Amino acid sequence: MTYDFHVGDWVFCEFELGQIAEMEDGRVTNFATEHGSLGSYDLTDRCVPLTMPMKRIASTFEWHSRKLHDHGSPGLNYPAIHRWLVDLWVKTCAHADDLEAVRGALQTLQDFTNEMLSAPPMTPYGFALMRPR
Repeated sequence: MTYDFHVGDWVFCEFELGQIAEMEDGRVTNFATEHGSLGSYDLTDRCVPLTMPMKRIASTFEWHSRKLHDHGSPGLNYPAIHRWLVDLWVKTCAHADDLEAVRGALQTLQDFTNEMLSAPPMTPYGFALMRPR
C-alpha cells in the first residue's frame, strides 16, 4: 500500500509515533521522534499514517516488542526479530480495514511472542533465534 506523505506529517514508522522530518523525491528519508531520529535512503515502506486503526495496531506491536526485550533471553537475535516484527506490522497495517486479517496477524504475533519467550535455539520463522558467536 502506498501513502502520500509530506514533511511534518505525523506517522508511525516501525510502530513508533513521530514526524516525517525529511523527504527526497517522494521518499521518506528521515523520521523524528521525541527520543531521536531514524534516517535511511527510503523509510517509506515502513511508515503508515496516523489513524486510530494504525495506532491500535502499532501499540500492540510495540507492546510485544517491549515484552520480548524485557523478558527474552539475552542471546535472542533482536535485529532479526525486529525485522520480522516490522514486516508483519507493515502487512497488518496494509489490511487494517479487514478485521479478520488483523485478527489473524495479531494471533500470529501472540504465537510468535509466546514461542520466542520459551523457544529452543532455532525457530521455524526463517532465521536463527540465537545470535551467532
